[in-house]
Amino acid sequence: MSTFQTQVEQIIGVSITDTDALDDYLTASAREVSDILPEEVLLHNSTLVESATTLPVAQTRVFAVSRDGISCMEIPFGMSAQANDSDSLYKATDRVPMYYYDNNYLTILPSPSVTEKAQLIGFEYPEVAYDDTKIQFFPNNAVYAVITNASCSVLMNLMSVAREAIPSALNISDLSITVSFPLAPSLSAQSVSFSETAPSYLKPTQTFDVTQLESFLEDNEDSELAQIQVGRLQHELGEYQADIQNELNKFNQETAEYQALLQVAIQDAQLTSSDDAQKLQLYSTEVQDYQAQVGKVVQEYQSNLAKETQELGSNIQRIQAQLQALGSQYQLLQTRYQSELQRLSGVSKHGGQV
Repeated sequence: MSTFQTQVEQIIGVSITDTDALDDYLTASAREVSDILPEEVLLHNSTLVESATTLPVAQTRVFAVSRDGISCMEIPFGMSAQANDSDSLYKATDRVPMYYYDNNYLTILPSPSVTEKAQLIGFEYPEVAYDDTKIQFFPNNAVYAVITNASCSVLMNLMSVAREAIPSALNISDLSITVSFPLAPSLSAQSVSFSETAPSYLKPTQTFDVTQLESFLEDNEDSELAQIQVGRLQHELGEYQADIQNELNKFNQETAEYQALLQVAIQDAQLTSSDDAQKLQLYSTEVQDYQAQVGKVVQEYQSNLAKETQELGSNIQRIQAQLQALGSQYQLLQTRYQSELQRLSGVSKHGGQV
């Protein structure tokens, strides 16, 4: 027979690496299913435990308690002192033994001994491991419900992991122009002057995040609204890219106008001072080089932004598709699990034999 891990993997179609988590899912599922089962089914799968002291019952559903074969009467913890007081009318005796719960233990009065032991008939909630193939002292026809519910828990965890993978923002750096505008030369001829303001590239500002998108996918699990948010984000990215290009066009236009005025100054300088003319000509070349470097930086940034935008859209679509697939599979298994619980809630003890 296949292990529970293999059976869960066959149901969800995914390999499981966290076996400790699967142990927890299986054990929790077994307890949940046990609480649904009729009492006669659990009683049929109960065990008898004897003790000369207290009895641990943290993982036990108690059905009957006796002392030396005589049925015990349950009392509240608040009467424990009276039941143990020899002068009390409510004192427990060998013929009228009593018991009460004290935290995770069951105390019997009079205190049991080696010759007069306490007996407990109860159903032990099972601890189930991933590599088990059966659950001891558990109805065979309820095992499938345990596996199905554990599979649902695995799917829930996979959906949580997928949601955590949703990017919280575009992973791009800010547009930075580090190249400096060249310094205007100092002219010797007083008849030649050039004091025009140098153009500069003013980068646009924009902040991108997918907080609302995360909310739709994680909290509301609304794929349609999430898709709308993806469209909004892509629209904002398109506007930002257009702003970058518009600023570059404006910068190029202002630089062209600046160069035109510079050429006039160069012509004036050629009439009065050849040295100043050479300085201005060199300066004009430096301005052209600066313009080219700015254009290169902006174009590289636009290319990276387009790449990041495409990757963001692809990642969101992939995660969204994964969440939809896992969610559909989860709903299917939940329906199957609820159907199993409904069936098991009406089984007879004969149907629940181990």
